[in-house]
Amino acid sequence: MLDTQNDLLRRIAPRYGVVLENLSAGMDGAHVHRAPNDTVLVYTGLPTPLFNTVVSSLPEPDADEMAEAAAFLAGKGAPWSLVVHGVPDPDTARLAIEHGLTVSVREPLMILPPDAQVPSRPVDHEARIRTLSAPDLDLYVDTLAAGNEEPRLGYTPFAGPFVPRIPGTTLHLAEIDGVAVGTGYLDVSGDIAGIWAITTLPAYRRRGVGRLMTEELVRLAREAGASTVFLYASDMGKPIYASVGFRSEEFLTVLVAP
Repeated sequence: MLDTQNDLLRRIAPRYGVVLENLSAGMDGAHVHRAPNDTVLVYTGLPTPLFNTVVSSLPEPDADEMAEAAAFLAGKGAPWSLVVHGVPDPDTARLAIEHGLTVSVREPLMILPPDAQVPSRPVDHEARIRTLSAPDLDLYVDTLAAGNEEPRLGYTPFAGPFVPRIPGTTLHLAEIDGVAVGTGYLDVSGDIAGIWAITTLPAYRRRGVGRLMTEELVRLAREAGASTVFLYASDMGKPIYASVGFRSEEFLTVLVAP
């Protein structure tokens, strides 16, 4: 059982870098590179460390690849980050300190096992979930940024015209009385699916919108053939995901400047 779980974690770990690659690769001026030992460099120039980052999915990242990518980003002047799974190894920890990335944020990796039961679609909830097409992407970005209470500019990769064409990717909007109040992003890769970008506008929180979106994306993932569904949780979202059946299995460490 332990070997099976470790194999699942090894398969999930690369998806974080893949999603960032997919969202960033089509942007004007972006630089995306995957090194031989799976160190992923993403640079967009946007004022957010989410889209200027070095990501390794390995338990022991390649120190030379990480250092080379970090030097590239450090020279660009935009906010950036180092991202690893689990506790940073000594080389990554030293590299982060050298570049002033002294703030460490943990994001729990939560997994919904294949045997977890998800309720059928409710008919009486005030919100409705719909899948978006290209004309709706600007609305999606507006809602995503407002849900995270951050500037819109940092989320513009989600509005790229190529995004709806990314294999396995769908974007979703929650609406109440025709007003966009929440977002979700589904990435299906074979029998594994990742849920990303679950947000709810502050004025509409505590009304079950986040749970409704999560359950809908799980249903869509299962319908697409994914038996295992995962996500990375915020402190706010973790209790919601746990109530759906997700369990914390590991965590992601994001190293950023203060």
